Amino acid sequence: MADTSRLVTLGKIVAEALVLSEKPKSKAHLFFQMLTNGVRDLKLFHDSTIRRVIVAMDSNYVVDFPSDLLSFIRIGIPVNGKLHTFTEDKNLLAITTVTDVYDWTDSIDEKSTDSFGARGGKNTDYFNIDWENDRIVFNSPSQRSEVILHYTSSGIDLTTETSIPVVAKMAMIAYIVWRDALYDKKTPYTQTGLLKEDYTTEIEKYRMLGISIESIHDAIRKSYRQSPKR
Repeated sequence: MADTSRLVTLGKIVAEALVLSEKPKSKAHLFFQMLTNGVRDLKLFHDSTIRRVIVAMDSNYVVDFPSDLLSFIRIGIPVNGKLHTFTEDKNLLAITTVTDVYDWTDSIDEKSTDSFGARGGKNTDYFNIDWENDRIVFNSPSQRSEVILHYTSSGIDLTTETSIPVVAKMAMIAYIVWRDALYDKKTPYTQTGLLKEDYTTEIEKYRMLGISIESIHDAIRKSYRQSPKR
């Protein structure tokens, strides 16, 4: 029976690249490192999809960055089917070390609270990004058990086995073979150029399909819930 899976793991791509390039298994680790760079390039330059995840706010009003976060887009909670976006306030005190403790309730405007953090059109959920410690700190009328974070992703998740769309597989194999030849002084310059052209061709095929990594992940993410608890 034919394999109809829409996703393929990085490990399987490395194994196939070794076979197609007729390189020894001892190069598997090097190929994997090249592949992770290729996936990041794919995400940065050829796949502009914004990733959306549900994250937990802890008792100190802090949300940790996902391991694959490249840049922050927005954060908020759903209200009547729409994202109620929190307001960034760069003057809000940010935690400077992982051991600092701060009582955020001292800064909360208790008179402006309601079920979703807005009163009279005024947003009372504020945040500041603590880039030094890879997290977001909040000043909110109440602790949000879960919030929705939008961000651009590197495509590499350090907490799980990363998969990419099958339609991008040949582009990533072409990337590995090209980069391997580029760093091999024994490979003729003309051959390296041909391998780069092959990679460029495969990338163009992928882009023409208009299929993004995250759109496929969204379709199969079984644990996704439509709205977080408030």
